Amino acid sequence: MIARKNLIVGKETSKTVYDKKQNEMYINVGDKVLAKNHARKCKLSPIWLGSYNVISLQDNENVLIKKGRKEVRLHKNELKMCHS
Repeated sequence: MIARKNLIVGKETSKTVYDKKQNEMYINVGDKVLAKNHARKCKLSPIWLGSYNVISLQDNENVLIKKGRKEVRLHKNELKMCHS
């Protein structure tokens, strides 16, 4: 019983710390975004790739982008707004 209470309290504190560090990102259809590069071969390769157009927004925080001829679904934490 005590261990369960401690787990719940620990989970709540972890959530509050995580939520403080998160920046809410507002993405709209037609915006230009950069996608995170998970296929980096060395530390000198770019962290963010492209300038992709947002095609649609999914209800579960996923975003559909146009990457060349393909349409790719990514979570919005994997994206960053392109300012150029």
